[in-house]
Amino acid sequence: MPEKKQDKKVIINIIIGTIFILASALVLIYFNPGLFTPNIELDSAIDQKGFAPVFVPSGGESASVIIEPMAESALIPDRIQIEKIGLDASVKVAETIEVRIDGKDVTQFLIPEEFAAGWHANSAPLGEVGNTVISGHHNAYGKVFEQLDDLKEGDTFTLSSDGEQYTYIILRKLIRQERDQPLEVRLENGRWLLPSDDERVTLVTCWPKNTNTHRLILVAVPASSAEAD
Repeated sequence: MPEKKQDKKVIINIIIGTIFILASALVLIYFNPGLFTPNIELDSAIDQKGFAPVFVPSGGESASVIIEPMAESALIPDRIQIEKIGLDASVKVAETIEVRIDGKDVTQFLIPEEFAAGWHANSAPLGEVGNTVISGHHNAYGKVFEQLDDLKEGDTFTLSSDGEQYTYIILRKLIRQERDQPLEVRLENGRWLLPSDDERVTLVTCWPKNTNTHRLILVAVPASSAEAD
């Protein structure tokens, strides 16, 4: 009789131990899925309250020029002023994420979710050859670029860095279809944001004011060079 009780106790301990092992395995799977599954690639853009995501080819492989590493003394824009529309706002860095869309690797720029414009990381600093790209929301997060579509070719604006000011004149105003367009169309729009071999500034937002079906792009050059021409 004692042996039967002992055997029953051993069986019970085995069952309890098995349950414990299975429970531990489930906890590991739940809290550490990466241990049992391959890394999952981000396959959708981050939604920023309806702002049509800004895409450029990943790695800037379509750039026509090679951009040298940025010097520590580079003038990164920290303020934008557009007198015509009464805009005076700070400029912050627009970080990037790598996204895979329709089988292609693209870079998405994340626009500041506040009343501030975003300088595209790794675009040109002020006063140097290259494309300085500034994006902003037009109908959310403070609407910093709400009135950007009121600007026309020939209008001017100022970018500052540590109090040093640079004035630019708008030479081109583009409105391109963006939302629900094939990736090729959206990347073609994004080419306006890639590096250039001249000194320019590109301002970017969505259009029209109450939705985001199109991309509004303003291309400007230093006012001094435009006057010289």
